[in-house]
Amino acid sequence: MTQIIARLVLAMLILPFAMIIMATAFAVDVAIAGRPEFEGILVGWIITDLFVVVYWIAIWRSSIRWTQRRVASTLGAVGGGAFAAMLGIGALRHLIGIPIEPATMFGNSLFPLVFVLASVFIWRETAAERFERMRGRGVDTVACPICGYNMTGLREARCPECGVVFTLDELLSAQSQEQRDDVPDH
Repeated sequence: MTQIIARLVLAMLILPFAMIIMATAFAVDVAIAGRPEFEGILVGWIITDLFVVVYWIAIWRSSIRWTQRRVASTLGAVGGGAFAAMLGIGALRHLIGIPIEPATMFGNSLFPLVFVLASVFIWRETAAERFERMRGRGVDTVACPICGYNMTGLREARCPECGVVFTLDELLSAQSQEQRDDVPDH
């Protein structure tokens, strides 16, 4: 099994693992309090949310090029997930009138959705990173000097990403080391 297949299988298991952790925390809360209490449910969700963050990062950490921007954005995704959970709880509680305990149970399910989806966009490989990875593997590449799109193998000197048309001489001369260093990081 390749590493990527193993990571994908592990990624699919995040939901059942998180449900087991939440169910265990819920059972402990009921065993201690006799019924679900807000504080116990909240602690269970915090533990579950921390598990989701740590598990997701552990699966993908070695395939991500960690930059300061990515670390900060990942922390922002954690905050965004927490904010979405609070909005979900508040909406269920105040707009629909659901008691706080079930509102917390269901509203906080937004955290893992928001965090995982945000991380997919935050962690995706940029054009510059793809260019460097291919160069590092010895693949001759031709990158668009404007947007960094990999134009290797195209039959015309028009970038399908940004639409700019080059002459072959312009495109090849732009592949100097100085230009590769200036490939945009978006």
